[in-house]
Order: sequence, then structure tokens, then C-alpha cells
Amino acid sequence: VSPATRAIDTDEAAAKNDSGRNYNLAGPQSADETVSAKPVILNSKNYILAPEAFQKIAIKALLKYNWKIEANEATRVQGSYIKSGKTYKVELRYTGDTIVIGFVPGFHHSSNGWLRSLAKQLKDEVAAQRRETEAQRYLNK
Repeated sequence: VSPATRAIDTDEAAAKNDSGRNYNLAGPQSADETVSAKPVILNSKNYILAPEAFQKIAIKALLKYNWKIEANEATRVQGSYIKSGKTYKVELRYTGDTIVIGFVPGFHHSSNGWLRSLAKQLKDEVAAQRRETEAQRYLNK
């Protein structure tokens, strides 16, 4: 029996044939896929929102960027977005003192650019609602 044939039958084969290359395509994921972006937190005291108003504004902000609404509650709105075959999910939560905009674990992105855009749109919607309320108050005088 040749030495090569003998090595196949023993543990020597693993040591001799290991060239340090990793051909495991399903191996460790890249940092982009494993690290979620930090959520954006807004102080809701600055916006004077009721939960119903938050819900309406959060839905408008998600729809502005073509997110599909998946959960719609008074203090929590969740949306999903598919890009390049990958699904991302974001959740906007109203906790009374804060508004938290963050990715749902397992459906996240490493950058918080989308979260910042949603936060900006939320602020814009609050400002528009405030202007509308002021205009109604002025008309009713």
C-alpha cells in the first residue's frame, strides 16, 4: 500500500491536505450582516404627541419610503422592506418619553441611514401636523 493511500485512512490526511484555505461558503458571516445599526432615539417631549397621532405619523413616514406596514398598534408600528432579495424590518415605538426607531433583530442592516431618514421624516410629519393644528386654531377664532 502506498503512503498516500495509508494517509487517507488515517488522521494524517487531514493534517497533510489542510492548506489553510477555507472553502466553507456558509461559514462566518461578514460584519455587515451580523452587526445591527444602533437605534435612533427621539425625545417625544419635544413633539407633544398622543399615541394616536404618533401612529398616524409613523405610518406616513414608513409609506413615504415604500415600507410595507406589518404591525400597526397605537404605540408600535413595524414595517418591512425588500432590497436585493433581502428583507429588512424596522420598528417605531412610542414609549411616552421617547420614540425609538430601530431594526428588528435578524432583519437588520449595519448602517443606520434608513433609521435616520425615517426619524427625519417623522420630525417633518410632526411639524406639518403642528402647522395644521395652528392653522385650525387660527381659523376657529
